[in-house]
Amino acid sequence: MKTEFIYLRWALAIFVAIVGFGFLAPVLISSPTDIGLITGVAVIVLVPLVAYWLLKPIYKKTETVTKTKKKKSMKNLKTIIGILIVGSLLASCGRVDPGYVGVKVKTLGQNKGIEPTGLDVGRYWMGILYDLYTYPTFVNIYPFTLEATEGSELDEAFRFQSVEGITCNVDLAISAHADPANAVTLFQTYRKEMVPIIKEMLRQDVNNYFVDYASKLRVDELYSTKKMDMLNYAKDQLIAKVSPNGIIIDDISFKSDIRFPIEVQKAIIAKIEAIQLATQKQNEIVQAEADAKKLVAKAQGEYEAKLLEAKGNLALSNSISDKLVMYNLSLRWNGVSPIYSGNGSVLPPLFSK
Repeated sequence: MKTEFIYLRWALAIFVAIVGFGFLAPVLISSPTDIGLITGVAVIVLVPLVAYWLLKPIYKKTETVTKTKKKKSMKNLKTIIGILIVGSLLASCGRVDPGYVGVKVKTLGQNKGIEPTGLDVGRYWMGILYDLYTYPTFVNIYPFTLEATEGSELDEAFRFQSVEGITCNVDLAISAHADPANAVTLFQTYRKEMVPIIKEMLRQDVNNYFVDYASKLRVDELYSTKKMDMLNYAKDQLIAKVSPNGIIIDDISFKSDIRFPIEVQKAIIAKIEAIQLATQKQNEIVQAEADAKKLVAKAQGEYEAKLLEAKGNLALSNSISDKLVMYNLSLRWNGVSPIYSGNGSVLPPLFSK
């Protein structure tokens, strides 16, 4: 066989493989219909058969080729075609695992760009035209710490300053996942995988929110009463920013206490202890005043009770007269004069004759 025919057949075989595996098969297998899927599988089967048919004459027996060499050549050809098929299948197939959503991006040919809908769990033919990006739809926790024992080996603590200019830092954890309904928007906005989005972009956003909020607070407020307000402020701001872009923020939490310079922290603790002691003393004063008022009220009550009793006795004494006494005696007299009376005794007027 002439050399030019050999080159032509090889060129045709390569062309068939590129068109079949790179263009027809991806479009047909990714079709939402069963007919498209079946046709795509048929293309995958036919491409190596056509390539085999084109290349087979090159290895036909010639007058100077022995039968043994022919068998060896045919075996090599089949091996090459088999490797081509397996390699093409493995290299051209993408997979979206459970718990993920996929985004398909066309990188070659016309109409390059992002496919308008996300991909559910399954295998998809990518070919050489498409790239596949996946995002987790389950909650992931991304730690940002000062030490290298968790998360990155780098120092990823969040830093900010109080209104006095005191520099503080703290470890945080961000819990988030991708919104399956907005996976395409997520990729269009950030053009990255989930980890670099959280570690780079969202981390910077949260740090900016901390800087903004902490700049209005005293250092003792950051130490005690306002740190949770600052955390909630950062969380609300981040949710408002990234939710429309396809990222759902599940939580932002402290992984450490806020760290202050040692001398500043000692001063804060001393101030808090002084305030607590003053509050305790004030409470004791209030308690003592309450106890004193209680004793005064009790004495006043007893005095007023005795005064009322005396007034009652006086009123009773003033109300008794001779006629009243005689009237009461008459009510109790049985009509019999006293049988005995001593010499010189004086009978009440009731018994006088």
